Amino acid sequence: MKTLGLAFLLAALTLPGVVDAAPAAAQPNDAYQFTFVSGSATYGNVAVRVAVATGQSALSSNGTAFINVVDSTPPGPGDYRLYSWASYDATGARTSWAANRVDLQSGRLWGLTYDGKSTASWILITGP
Repeated sequence: MKTLGLAFLLAALTLPGVVDAAPAAAQPNDAYQFTFVSGSATYGNVAVRVAVATGQSALSSNGTAFINVVDSTPPGPGDYRLYSWASYDATGARTSWAANRVDLQSGRLWGLTYDGKSTASWILITGP
């Protein structure tokens, strides 16, 4: 999983046709932060929300009701941020996207998995 998460980050920095969808920085009193991935003719828009203090997250695809993003273990108190990217081909069709959650206090990083329907979860990227 560590390799997968690093691949996501490297792809966001190096692939042609990749659009950075990084959100605005959270302000000190913000309770939530959001990141958005623009859709295409093939895929809908995606919005991910994180509670800055707790890391609890939710996802909405194409304007549907938010679903909870599952954590295998509760992330605990921290200072959480979201980052995302998307790749589009020459016709404007979105070919891939990814989102990551970072805890700025502990340095932990998670990658988002989503089945495109009703199940989303965070996968902790481990390592030194």
